[in-house]
Amino acid sequence: MIWNSIPAQLARKNRKFVYGSLKRGARSKDFEKPLTWLNVCGQIHKVNKVSNPTISINSGDESSAFKLYMVDVGLLSAMG
Repeated sequence: MIWNSIPAQLARKNRKFVYGSLKRGARSKDFEKPLTWLNVCGQIHKVNKVSNPTISINSGDESSAFKLYMVDVGLLSAMG
């Protein structure tokens, strides 16, 4: 579900990842394990929104707002 939704989510004006577009009423806890698995396996990059970019970029990190990118741009363009 997550993998197949990435091109559509990136095509929107607001590219923030929305769990509700995967399944009606979906929440982050429902997709936490598959999202972590895709990230650890190196299939996607999870990029968190940073509200205050400083030397320590993790201090302004908003983990609830993020974008997902596929590692392989060829796969992304073929899916889109």
